[in-house]
Amino acid sequence: MEKGKLVKDSQISVIKKFLSKNILPMEKSYNWDELENAVFKITNIRKYEHPYNNYYTGEKRYIYEFDVIADMKYQGWTWSTGYCKRFPRTCNRFYRGKMEASISQELKYFALNAIDHVVVKKITWDYL
Repeated sequence: MEKGKLVKDSQISVIKKFLSKNILPMEKSYNWDELENAVFKITNIRKYEHPYNNYYTGEKRYIYEFDVIADMKYQGWTWSTGYCKRFPRTCNRFYRGKMEASISQELKYFALNAIDHVVVKKITWDYL
């Protein structure tokens, strides 16, 4: 995803300041019981210019990349944090979209457009 140029501006420093201290819940959908208490914390944020900006309208698009530490806080055997540490590829595939949706909900307060992309790049499974 890093095909665009890295952008360093005041918006990223403000987002890092506010969101890096917060522990965010994963978006719960349907009846996934393991997501009841699941949380994650943002460790790093990067902002890139989208390689396919719309030059006709002058509207710029951006890609926001996040590194997170996730904790399932689930007491069962499957889908617990220990399970996700042992099988990270499967768990990352299941929960990456839930984290991206939750981050998008938080970023709407920082003037994130609907055309900007939010990508969770690195997920570390650990206890918070």
